[in-house]
Amino acid sequence: MNEERGSHLFSEAIRSLEDGNLDRAEALFIDVLDNLEKRHHHAILSLKSLVTISTDRGDFDTAIDWSLRLLDAQTGALGHTHADVSRTVMNIATMCETQGRPDIAREVKELHQYALSADRATKAQQVKTLRESRKTVEEETPAEADYDVTRLTLQELVAKSTHNFYEKIDTGKAPYVSMIFLGVLGIFFVMIFALKLCYSTEHNELLSSSQPRFSAADDRIKIQFVSPRIAEVTIDDKRKLKLPFSCYGYNAIEIADLLMLLPTENEYWLKRTPDGLIDRAGTEFFSETHTDREILALMASLQVSADSYYKRNKLYPDSLKQLGDFTYRNPYTKRMDYPLMQTVDIPGRLSPDKYLQTLKRGALWEDEPILYPGCVNICHLSRKTNSSVPESLVIQGCNKQGRFFHKSDGSPYVVICERGLPEKTLPLTMLDRTGRICLLDIHPAWARLVLLLIMCRHGIFFSLLGAAFFSLSGRFAGDTPKRVAIGISALLFGLGAVCLVVAWI
Repeated sequence: MNEERGSHLFSEAIRSLEDGNLDRAEALFIDVLDNLEKRHHHAILSLKSLVTISTDRGDFDTAIDWSLRLLDAQTGALGHTHADVSRTVMNIATMCETQGRPDIAREVKELHQYALSADRATKAQQVKTLRESRKTVEEETPAEADYDVTRLTLQELVAKSTHNFYEKIDTGKAPYVSMIFLGVLGIFFVMIFALKLCYSTEHNELLSSSQPRFSAADDRIKIQFVSPRIAEVTIDDKRKLKLPFSCYGYNAIEIADLLMLLPTENEYWLKRTPDGLIDRAGTEFFSETHTDREILALMASLQVSADSYYKRNKLYPDSLKQLGDFTYRNPYTKRMDYPLMQTVDIPGRLSPDKYLQTLKRGALWEDEPILYPGCVNICHLSRKTNSSVPESLVIQGCNKQGRFFHKSDGSPYVVICERGLPEKTLPLTMLDRTGRICLLDIHPAWARLVLLLIMCRHGIFFSLLGAAFFSLSGRFAGDTPKRVAIGISALLFGLGAVCLVVAWI
């Protein structure tokens, strides 16, 4: 037998059959049979093609002969119960009856039926033998108590314990299963609580060792870490608040301490930066030695001089020379610099108050000099009308990024001088309900996103636990543990949703 030659002849025969050359195709299919085993796939296909060719020619006797050979090959390759075998038997019977040879048709059907019955009997005996063998193995298998635990490896012992655990839960009742699940959940919380107990003030001590003081650009809020646990907050140099504070990073113990804080506790979050501190609203708190303090001090000095000038002359100056020499060394451009002053007519018939409000929100006046790091720009607002218009002077300064500073309430820090009087400010209430200061002492790439996730940590934590219990429900076969696990999962998802709402509020 030459399988390679038989496959090549089969391909040639198919091409001849497609070209309509039945004689050549028939000769090639016969050669295929001479080169391949009768159970080979190509041999069976060749026999089917020979049956088709003989039938198309009307030579039913030859077709019956080929069909009988096909039946023998299919039975050996596929078995008596295969659908192709049954189909070949019915084709042979049909051709025999058509040719007036019902005896051959009946004999083929009977032989096929007998083979089917014998095959079924053989399979039934095999199944019976298999069942008896399995029963014998189960009877000979030692009971659980007969195992010598000391001979088991650690991996086998863990697998056996896990199997027993799942089996007991699958057969347990709802109260029993609920107690086990709640016990597992309780152990998890105990582990987190144990980590919280390991939290120390070492991180806080590194920050408070020199009792640093940080203040906002307008000096309305000052924060000083006076001890490893207490931060003193001074508001408008009048009110003083002493609040507990904690530093947090990527340490697992610090994360556990975060999770054990109550979701209802009002927290004021600050992120430590190389320049100082910054809160979620973008308000920066600079250290006393920070370079930006030089620009802020210059702006405050300009305000004092401008108010003094107004009290003497009842108007603000149109030139910086009228206030004095305010030349300064720009800490960012490293060159001598000076504030730029302009007199700006309020455009159109806009209300001076409305125009002033736009500047307070950080807008630029017309033809304002370009902003750059460490610059200071001054605007003398005027309006040529017959009515009396309040004199105003606007002072704007930029930090090292060339952007405006922020006040304690998060708005742009713009110094407004009106009639020689300090700008009226509203009381700061943002820290009135604060119960704790939390300091993020790391520098993540997405700081705002990290702070948002930390604020929503309880909701995320309970949602992850709920997802874990929901996935655990698929590990059990019994309905009771599935329902209990899904119930606990729904409860945890509900707690997570409540915590997210509380964090949002």
